Amino acid sequence: MNTAAANKGVSVSVKDAIQTSRQKVNQKLYDQFGEQEKVTFLIKVKEQVDTNAVAKEADQKASLKKAAPAKAKSLKQSTIVYKINILNHEFTFGKGWDPEKHPF
Repeated sequence: MNTAAANKGVSVSVKDAIQTSRQKVNQKLYDQFGEQEKVTFLIKVKEQVDTNAVAKEADQKASLKKAAPAKAKSLKQSTIVYKINILNHEFTFGKGWDPEKHPF
């Protein structure tokens, strides 16, 4: 429970319970934006792609197609990158994002 909810008791505003972007982003990043026009930063996403599972799935597809080793490796790499891109777009645009309707 967040501290605002703990201090106010049972009645808590939803606005108080939700973190603002100012609370989520490190103050150093805001300071850098104040000093520079462009800033590089990394966003950590809780949900991750299980690359091992994706690689196994791609290996199975490659073996069914009887692909050459180089083709199988390429298929595995492109499948992993595709899954990461899907996760990235879902993070950016929401879970309702459809790669068929809105390709990369």
